[in-house]
Amino acid sequence: MRKIFLYTIMAALVLAQSCTKDDTLNADLSKYNIDTFEKGPLDEWLEDEFLDPYNIEVQYRYDRYMLALSKELVPPLESQVQPAMEDVRDIWLKPYEEVAGETFIKKLSPKQIVLVGSAEYNTNGTITLGTADGGRRIVLYVINSYSKTNLSAVSQMMHTIHHEFTHIVNQQAPIPPEYKTISTEYTGNWTQASAAEAKSLGFISQYSRANEMEDFAEMTSFLLVSGQDWFNAYVNTASATAATKLRKKEQLIVDYFKLSHGIDFRALQARVQARMEAINPTSFGTNLARGSYSTITIPATQAQQSTAFKTAFNTAKATVQTAYNLTLADDIKLVYFNQSADLTQVQLQYTISRGSSIYLAYFDYNMTVSAAGRVKFTRVAARGTTGQYQNAASINPGMATLETYITGTEFQANWVTSIIPDSKGKLGGFFKVNDATSYFYGSLQ
Repeated sequence: MRKIFLYTIMAALVLAQSCTKDDTLNADLSKYNIDTFEKGPLDEWLEDEFLDPYNIEVQYRYDRYMLALSKELVPPLESQVQPAMEDVRDIWLKPYEEVAGETFIKKLSPKQIVLVGSAEYNTNGTITLGTADGGRRIVLYVINSYSKTNLSAVSQMMHTIHHEFTHIVNQQAPIPPEYKTISTEYTGNWTQASAAEAKSLGFISQYSRANEMEDFAEMTSFLLVSGQDWFNAYVNTASATAATKLRKKEQLIVDYFKLSHGIDFRALQARVQARMEAINPTSFGTNLARGSYSTITIPATQAQQSTAFKTAFNTAKATVQTAYNLTLADDIKLVYFNQSADLTQVQLQYTISRGSSIYLAYFDYNMTVSAAGRVKFTRVAARGTTGQYQNAASINPGMATLETYITGTEFQANWVTSIIPDSKGKLGGFFKVNDATSYFYGSLQ
């Protein structure tokens, strides 16, 4: 049987611990012998959770002939098997079962999962984290370094298995032919290209440049495991050309799952994210800092907005109406227009009207977000005197109270679930650091 190499990731080889004279090097390999072992509690648990419901055999006892004979590999520690397989069950099998149905996951799931304690190191400086063999077997490596409390370890393992399973799904229905025409810079020499170059060309990772099949599997696994907020941040900080390519790929994946398999990809994504969220709850501040949003729409006069914010807005609205015979709309748009690692610039876009005529007024700010989610808005000098900036200059004196409110202090970025239940991920709030009763919030896009 030909083994298909599917997934590698660049890694620096770090020697974490060296042997000393006191190290215990003897190991009882009898428990790993596939011919003479006695079934224990772990074997019974694996039967109950994988073999009986899904017809998946989990092979953790060392069988050298299931693996590459030319590689130095380590068996998994028995204590590591159940924690890793609990997450495989909960973050891969269960979401598919709940969204796609029992028949789908039982039919397509590989019939054997082989666990390896170490990584498989390759001569080109990469390590293999997982392989899929003809859709019947998946091999998962680095089990011995797995930790349920380490988000990086969980994300890496789940990314691997979702990637490999995507290949199996693609064997049932091929990926759309147009997918490979979106980004054409595929190369077998992908290890020599940087992640930044891959991003500039519209790829989600270096490895996605290997070919369109790996590109599709990488995109799918990142969307499911890293999530939509992470993906949005990746797209929002890419060039306009690269962002367009990434969005096209995203839409083709959503359409493929629906049209080829009858699966609501967004529902599947939400189930996976709910389980990832239980491991490491994300904060609004984290998403804000990494650029997950393109627009935040602030309903300035909503009842749930704080009194302090509404007072500042209503004062500005009344002043602009009286002084300039212009009406401010009640929705303010905070729009990101320049995001990078060291600078985020946003615009507060105000819609103003006089009679039936509608205008936009742009006010530009630098927005800094600390690791703790502290947000500071600093007004940028006027960008010009034409178009929307001319409109902003015209009403600027009347906006003084709102300007002072926004730039006068730091805000803490938080979800607003204490004000509007079940709004996490949909609404984000800015709470004054020294007065949590003074805040404003908006819907996230």
